[in-house]
Amino acid sequence: MKRVSILPIAIFIYLALQGTIRFLFYESYLNDASSYAHNLTYKNASIYQGLIDSFRPLPESIFLTLIDYQGFNELVNEANKTNVNQKEYIKKALFATLKPIFEENLKPKGFKQLQLHLQSSERFLQLFDPKSYIDEGVLFSHSQPLNKPLVYQEGFDGKSGDYHYFFPLIFEKERIGTIEMSISFEHFNKSVKNIVNFAMSKTLTTDFSTDELMKYFTLNKSSAQKFQRKLLRVNQNALVLNNSSILTAFSLQNANGENSGYLFNYIKDDDFVKTLFSRFIENTIVSAILLILIIVLTLFYYRHVLVSQSLREHGAAKARADALQKQNTFLSDLFQTIPSPAFLKNLDGEILKCNEAFANLMKKPSSKIVGSTIYETLGKEYHEDSKDADNYVLSIQNPFTCEYAINIFGEERIFIIHKNLIKNNGEIFGIVAILQEITERKKYQERLELALEENRVQKARLEHDHEIINNYTIFARLDSAGTILEASKALVDVSGFSTSELVGKAWHSFSNESEETISSLRIKMAEQPSHKEILSFDRKDGNRYWLKCTILSQTSKDDRKYYMVFGTDISNEVHIKKLSTTDDLTQIDNRRKLTTDLKNALRVSKRYPDEQIAFILFDIDDFKKVNDTHGHLVGDAILKELAHLVKSHLREVDSFARWGGEEFAIIAPKTDMHGALNLTEKLRDLISSYRFKDVEHITCSFGVTEIKSDDSVESITKRVDEALYISKDRGKNRVEFLA
Repeated sequence: MKRVSILPIAIFIYLALQGTIRFLFYESYLNDASSYAHNLTYKNASIYQGLIDSFRPLPESIFLTLIDYQGFNELVNEANKTNVNQKEYIKKALFATLKPIFEENLKPKGFKQLQLHLQSSERFLQLFDPKSYIDEGVLFSHSQPLNKPLVYQEGFDGKSGDYHYFFPLIFEKERIGTIEMSISFEHFNKSVKNIVNFAMSKTLTTDFSTDELMKYFTLNKSSAQKFQRKLLRVNQNALVLNNSSILTAFSLQNANGENSGYLFNYIKDDDFVKTLFSRFIENTIVSAILLILIIVLTLFYYRHVLVSQSLREHGAAKARADALQKQNTFLSDLFQTIPSPAFLKNLDGEILKCNEAFANLMKKPSSKIVGSTIYETLGKEYHEDSKDADNYVLSIQNPFTCEYAINIFGEERIFIIHKNLIKNNGEIFGIVAILQEITERKKYQERLELALEENRVQKARLEHDHEIINNYTIFARLDSAGTILEASKALVDVSGFSTSELVGKAWHSFSNESEETISSLRIKMAEQPSHKEILSFDRKDGNRYWLKCTILSQTSKDDRKYYMVFGTDISNEVHIKKLSTTDDLTQIDNRRKLTTDLKNALRVSKRYPDEQIAFILFDIDDFKKVNDTHGHLVGDAILKELAHLVKSHLREVDSFARWGGEEFAIIAPKTDMHGALNLTEKLRDLISSYRFKDVEHITCSFGVTEIKSDDSVESITKRVDEALYISKDRGKNRVEFLA
């Protein structure tokens, strides 16, 4: 009875051990695959966010440089107020402006459409792709109110599946419309296709149902509900499907920073998951084979004990022969059950036995393989390597696993070969080898390494693009109090200050502007979503530079206000302009600059007839005597001293220039006749009582007039010149007014 019951016990032990090992391997596979899937989701979310960040400078640059200018905003402002016929004319003019911008700058970059919304949210113009443009009678309709704050915003729209950029158009401190640029999220998918390598990508709204998940992806209802609940709770989830595929999902934000949808990426037959699953299968098979070998050896030993007992009991040679024959039959039958190719060879390399799987691999019947050598069956190269492995197994007296590339019918195939010794009565008589093919797994690993390398290259490109923007764009980010939070390398280069010297300091501490200008700018920044200003700053070396600044306000998710400042260095332009409008001797404005200011004053007077502006002309009395008596160097010194004296007693809004020779002119805005007379009388008395360095006493004669709406440059200069002539004719050192 004992001899009969040992086989069921061995089978039971085998099934119990193999089941336990398989469960542990499967749990390990699930944990590794799930961890990989969640890491992949986080990586994909980072890749998409990096791609979105790299796209942002393009629409910002196009809006700031090609759309947001005075003439364009004036037309949009007129479109908000005018009648239908005039609107049609304005519409065509704006269309002619936006069409080349869209075709040359946006459409080649993958943008889907460019829209102009008026103040009432009326969609006034729409250019889109792939549909054809509409020139006459451009589509416009009243859509729902945009309700956009007066700041730049961007975000994903879950209903349309597009990514949108919103730029407010500002005219005279009021939002007059919105420029909307949108790009299909499918374009982002194409850009990351080589990195993410998904089979299908789908965007769904925040209220998606489990039926939608089951419709697009192979999920049962229970899995879909569980996946949905976790995604809605943490805004990110991943799931390894039964077919070695992965489903990843993460939230996308709209222009208000709210969750407006989810991006689902279905990655079919992921190489890494396949590798994990293949490893699980391989480990399970190897463990099964090793368990079989252990049980076989145990049974063999048990049978050997039984045979020895039988010989001792019966003393007959026939019993030993029968036992050996049964052992061989049992071993042969068990050998054939091994699913992987396997063979048994003696120590000389002669194949004693092979299973059907090995015969199928070699495409020969087992009868032609048994009796041949390894050299004849697998070739010379494998034979040499196999001898070294056999010697190693013999030296360690334990199982050994090695990897080989074997050429089978002209095709190189890669195998892991498990080798172990076969003994009889303690004597080694052969080596058993089990072949496990890993050719496909090697290919998967190579493709995975290639994908990881491509990912590293793409990341390097994104970092390179960011470095270019940092190196060549003058940029700073400020908090609501004006403290610098971030500064680009280009700003560091132009200012001479290091990043640590800039960050944490108030921006106006580096400015050369007056307190009045800084206070005014603070008010504009707080009230307007975007503002442009030319500002001067002091470099670290003491020199001055000028920036043409575009200031955009932004509001974070926690309602904190920030300012994005983009600058263009216009120092050379300012220096050139200053040279062309400054008098070389006195360093005040020259006649060219004052003539420009006079034309501007005339335009204001024509537009606002009630606006009161005074024009003053004066010169030094008997200045020729000063030059003749003291010389021209003294005369030049008096001109400079006089210019400085008068300028220090004028308002910042007043224009003061050297008109020519010893003549000077003043334009005084917001000044009526009485105010102009009081000002000139004050200046006359100041000059006549002032003691100059080289000549103690000089006087000046003044001519004063008012600028009227029907004046021209010629008429106003002629009238003020006549007033000065009257002042000279009536005794000098006096003020005369001519209406």
